[in-house]
Amino acid sequence: MKTAKGTDLESLRYIYAILCELRDMADAAPGGMLGYLIEMALIEASDEIRNLQSEQGATRQKRDSAA
Repeated sequence: MKTAKGTDLESLRYIYAILCELRDMADAAPGGMLGYLIEMALIEASDEIRNLQSEQGATRQKRDSAA
């Protein structure tokens, strides 16, 4: 994403929430492939959120230790 880090995190959290809703809908539908693919997207979104939060925490620590 080509936005500010805070906006990235907000966007990823929104995407994650929407994917949760889509997964629930897909689970209720026949067939399993769509649900599986949405679950994979959920895992990826969760990993991206965790990575971005880690980056922000590291940046915050550097800034606080420099002060």
